[in-house]
Amino acid sequence: DRIKSGMAAAVRFQFNKESGGGSDLIILPPQCVGEDSKGKFVFIIEEVEPQKGVAKKKYIEIGRLSNAGFEIVSGLQPGQKIATAGLQTLLDNQEVKLN
Repeated sequence: DRIKSGMAAAVRFQFNKESGGGSDLIILPPQCVGEDSKGKFVFIIEEVEPQKGVAKKKYIEIGRLSNAGFEIVSGLQPGQKIATAGLQTLLDNQEVKLN
Protein backbone atom coordinates (compact mmCIF):
# COMPACT_ATOMS: atom_id res chain seq x y z
CA ASP A 1 0.00 0.00 0.00
CA ARG A 2 2.93 2.37 0.58
CA ILE A 3 4.36 1.90 -2.93
CA LYS A 4 2.78 4.17 -5.56
CA SER A 5 3.13 4.33 -9.34
CA GLY A 6 6.13 6.44 -10.42
CA MET A 7 8.11 6.05 -7.19
CA ALA A 8 11.82 5.21 -7.41
CA ALA A 9 12.96 1.93 -5.90
CA ALA A 10 16.08 -0.04 -5.08
CA VAL A 11 16.06 -3.28 -7.04
CA ARG A 12 18.05 -6.45 -6.42
CA PHE A 13 18.55 -9.02 -9.14
CA GLN A 14 19.06 -12.68 -8.46
CA PHE A 15 21.35 -14.47 -10.90
CA ASN A 16 20.44 -18.11 -11.44
CA LYS A 17 22.17 -20.87 -13.33
CA GLU A 18 20.47 -21.75 -16.60
CA SER A 19 19.37 -25.34 -16.74
CA GLY A 20 21.70 -27.23 -19.01
CA GLY A 21 23.77 -24.20 -20.06
CA GLY A 22 25.73 -23.59 -16.88
CA SER A 23 26.02 -19.84 -17.62
CA ASP A 24 24.63 -16.99 -15.54
CA LEU A 25 21.09 -16.00 -16.47
CA ILE A 26 20.39 -12.27 -16.14
CA ILE A 27 16.79 -11.04 -16.02
CA LEU A 28 15.90 -7.32 -16.13
CA PRO A 29 12.53 -5.64 -15.64
CA PRO A 30 11.20 -4.21 -18.94
CA GLN A 31 11.43 -0.60 -17.67
CA CYS A 32 15.24 -0.95 -17.50
CA VAL A 33 15.54 -1.70 -21.23
CA GLY A 34 15.30 1.01 -23.90
CA GLU A 35 15.40 0.84 -27.68
CA ASP A 36 16.67 3.19 -30.37
CA SER A 37 17.62 2.83 -34.05
CA LYS A 38 20.73 0.81 -33.09
CA GLY A 39 18.90 -1.71 -30.91
CA LYS A 40 18.06 -2.49 -27.28
CA PHE A 41 20.12 -0.84 -24.53
CA VAL A 42 20.48 -0.24 -20.80
CA PHE A 43 22.43 2.34 -18.84
CA ILE A 44 25.23 0.81 -16.78
CA ILE A 45 26.21 2.93 -13.78
CA GLU A 46 29.96 3.11 -13.20
CA GLU A 47 30.75 4.35 -9.70
CA VAL A 48 33.40 7.11 -9.75
CA GLU A 49 33.10 8.28 -6.13
CA PRO A 50 30.99 7.19 -3.18
CA GLN A 51 27.36 8.11 -4.01
CA LYS A 52 28.37 9.38 -7.49
CA GLY A 53 28.50 7.60 -10.82
CA VAL A 54 28.41 7.94 -14.59
CA ALA A 55 25.68 6.44 -16.78
CA LYS A 56 27.07 4.55 -19.78
CA LYS A 57 24.79 3.42 -22.59
CA LYS A 58 25.33 -0.28 -23.30
CA TYR A 59 23.69 -2.18 -26.15
CA ILE A 60 22.42 -5.62 -25.24
CA GLU A 61 20.76 -8.62 -26.83
CA ILE A 62 17.58 -9.80 -25.19
CA GLY A 63 15.95 -13.21 -25.24
CA ARG A 64 12.61 -14.34 -23.86
CA LEU A 65 10.21 -12.11 -21.96
CA SER A 66 8.75 -13.76 -18.88
CA ASN A 67 6.78 -12.55 -15.87
CA ALA A 68 10.14 -11.72 -14.27
CA GLY A 69 11.36 -9.58 -17.19
CA PHE A 70 13.68 -9.79 -20.20
CA GLU A 71 16.32 -12.51 -20.35
CA ILE A 72 19.63 -10.87 -21.28
CA VAL A 73 21.49 -12.99 -23.84
CA SER A 74 24.60 -10.81 -24.18
CA GLY A 75 26.03 -7.42 -23.27
CA LEU A 76 25.89 -7.55 -19.46
CA GLN A 77 27.89 -9.20 -16.71
CA PRO A 78 26.64 -10.21 -13.23
CA GLY A 79 27.26 -7.49 -10.66
CA GLN A 80 26.94 -4.49 -12.97
CA LYS A 81 24.76 -1.65 -11.70
CA ILE A 82 21.89 -0.77 -14.04
CA ALA A 83 19.71 2.36 -14.05
CA THR A 84 16.17 1.41 -13.07
CA ALA A 85 14.51 4.82 -13.51
CA GLY A 86 14.80 7.85 -15.78
CA LEU A 87 15.72 5.85 -18.87
CA GLN A 88 14.11 8.40 -21.21
CA THR A 89 16.04 11.33 -19.72
CA LEU A 90 19.49 9.77 -19.16
CA LEU A 91 22.31 10.58 -21.55
CA ASP A 92 25.51 8.64 -22.25
CA ASN A 93 28.30 9.73 -19.87
CA GLN A 94 25.89 11.73 -17.67
CA GLU A 95 26.80 12.08 -13.99
CA VAL A 96 24.28 10.49 -11.63
CA LYS A 97 23.75 10.36 -7.90
CA LEU A 98 23.68 6.90 -6.33
CA ASN A 99 21.29 6.07 -3.53
